[in-house]
Amino acid sequence: MKKRILKLISTVLLSVLLISGCTSQDVPLNMLRTYKLPQKVSSVKSGVIAQNDNLELSWDYEKQCVLIKDKNSGYIWSTIPYDFYISGETADSYRADGICSALRVTYLDTKTQTENEVNTNFDASYVNVEKSDIGIRITYYFDKVKISVPITFILEEDGLSVSVENSLITEGENKVISVALLPFLASAPNDDASYLFVPSGSGALMYTDDEQRSARKYKEQVFGKDLAAQTIYEDTESESIRMPIFGAKSKEKAIFAVITAGAETAEIAAISGDNQYKFSGVYPIFNLRGSASSLVKGSANTNNNITKYPDDVVKLQKCTVKYFLLAPDKSDYNGMAECYRDYLAKNGGLKTQTKTADAIITLLGGLQERKLALGIPYHSVSTVTTFDQAKDILSDILKNTNAKLAVNLKGFGSSGLDYGETAGGFEPLGDFGGKDGLSSLNKWSINNKIDLFYDFDMVFQTESYGEFNVRESAISANDVRARFCQYDIVTREQREDVFAYLTGRILLAKSTGIITEKINDLGLKGVGLSTLSSGAYSDYKDPNYYCKAHMSDDVANILKSLKKAGLSTFGESANSYAATRLDYVYNAPVKSSKFYAIDKDIPFYQLVFRGSTVLSGEPINLSSEPKAAFLETVSTGSALSFTLCNNYNDTVFKSIHSAIALGVYDDIADTVNAFIKEAKPLQERIGNSALVSYSREDNLSKSVFSNGVTLYVNHSMTEKNTDLGAVKPQSFIFE
Repeated sequence: MKKRILKLISTVLLSVLLISGCTSQDVPLNMLRTYKLPQKVSSVKSGVIAQNDNLELSWDYEKQCVLIKDKNSGYIWSTIPYDFYISGETADSYRADGICSALRVTYLDTKTQTENEVNTNFDASYVNVEKSDIGIRITYYFDKVKISVPITFILEEDGLSVSVENSLITEGENKVISVALLPFLASAPNDDASYLFVPSGSGALMYTDDEQRSARKYKEQVFGKDLAAQTIYEDTESESIRMPIFGAKSKEKAIFAVITAGAETAEIAAISGDNQYKFSGVYPIFNLRGSASSLVKGSANTNNNITKYPDDVVKLQKCTVKYFLLAPDKSDYNGMAECYRDYLAKNGGLKTQTKTADAIITLLGGLQERKLALGIPYHSVSTVTTFDQAKDILSDILKNTNAKLAVNLKGFGSSGLDYGETAGGFEPLGDFGGKDGLSSLNKWSINNKIDLFYDFDMVFQTESYGEFNVRESAISANDVRARFCQYDIVTREQREDVFAYLTGRILLAKSTGIITEKINDLGLKGVGLSTLSSGAYSDYKDPNYYCKAHMSDDVANILKSLKKAGLSTFGESANSYAATRLDYVYNAPVKSSKFYAIDKDIPFYQLVFRGSTVLSGEPINLSSEPKAAFLETVSTGSALSFTLCNNYNDTVFKSIHSAIALGVYDDIADTVNAFIKEAKPLQERIGNSALVSYSREDNLSKSVFSNGVTLYVNHSMTEKNTDLGAVKPQSFIFE
């Protein structure tokens, strides 16, 4: 730290020799300014920077540390882990560069075409600090690589907002790729009483112990992998991050963070149990430049991985994280979920849901079949469910269960479940019964109080449809049309025969207008948006859409438009920006990505969204363990889900949709109806109430709902005792 102080002193003494600083002239947000040192480096003395009734923001000049204090509890969090900050310990270079750095900047060395990293503890040559009435701005100058990055800390009534000021970043020959922000503000000591919260899938915990095992590292993209990225190998099957959040429980206190701007560009990273750091931390990494990789054959017939970066950066003025200090009685993941619910109610469109459902069903229409006519190949659609057959399936479920149902019709367009025209041509194919068949099913559904949805794939296309020409599809960072590929389940390589182009981002709004017109013409009131609600992607035709940016705005505006038109909406595995506005979310995440660093899955997604939208668990009939999937669904009060069809044929087995065979209703009708009848009394008792707390120990889960219902689910094969009485193996009780 003495080195840092000497740098600051030297900067002030030599300021007259420095070249002129950046001007305030306007430049496009997607073009970074040219690196220049300021004429004078400002500093701010240690002390309180800003305060309000609840919080106090302070700055330590000597240690280059920002601190935030909760006046009510007295707990303090800081950019350097607070326990280390007050200990008076010194740190070796490895530890200091890790836990004492406010930023880690990854940049492209354009001479060597390699990625490198600098951190603020060791590599920042100069630090410029400016104070305002509500916060502080700190600009770090990495003079050796000719890059500067400013961050601002703004004190708000209920938390601390920290922003990377993208539009004020400067660079020279080297190009900024990403910025890791405050790696150890949300941190905890390595002990048995603390954990990190990461939002993988439904949500997960990373314990911070370091005695029995080595350090664990975690990193995944917010809102999932970029669908436009040209991934060569798909190494793992992974649940996506659906919520732009993270947190840490440090013994008796907890901090929770929401990415409020630039979430689509972010990754959530964490390191836990590093016995050299002695602390574990979770933090965001914001990507300013995307990239695309290609395999190029070398002279020895080897595969060389070539990565290309765009010249421009994403058009985002800033990326912001808001940190909330939780009260002592809310200092766990249940308290974090409550904090996020409150935040979304105020800022994200979260509402109170009035709908309920015992079961949510996806009915599959058909898929493409390759045929020959006089030796010439062509495609036609092979049906697995017609509209009349859909009515028969639903009639049988109602007769046996009297359940309240919501139904999404998927794959009933021009290419069935396969990629084809945008949104399946925006209307049902005659092979399934056409408009008349759908109209008849819709009228029957209304009479039987079933919420019916017709699904439109707005994202993927292989054929042009009107102005939705494949030539207007999204562009990857390689400056070619982005292709989303399926992967071989054995080799994990791309299947070149199964791919789709991605609809140009600017065309999504136009697609919404056509859908609204078509759905009204069909007489339906429900729109399914399975792919749009769960996927995020870039389009390098426009810097606004680099690094998946503004996807949340696009989808939120689409859902608002549909709602304004009087339509209900249905999504699948929805990202948070969609989940707050959808009426139904099918196949809500129920587990994490099972990343090796993760210790425990928790139903954080359900803690946040149950009661604001109708959630279902994973499709029970497609699960490898249907009873376990049923119990997981029940434990959060979610609706049961099933993916069903009427029949299958040889085409199914030869396709990527072979799982359809598990959904033939006649084969599983007894199981489907038995599960629905078993869960129905619980569903009726819970209603649309929120899930307010959840815990699980020794395969016994306890759930408490906002209407006072307490539910115990025994996930094990042995009887468990509770305060409500004994729970039989693989069963549940509630009161």
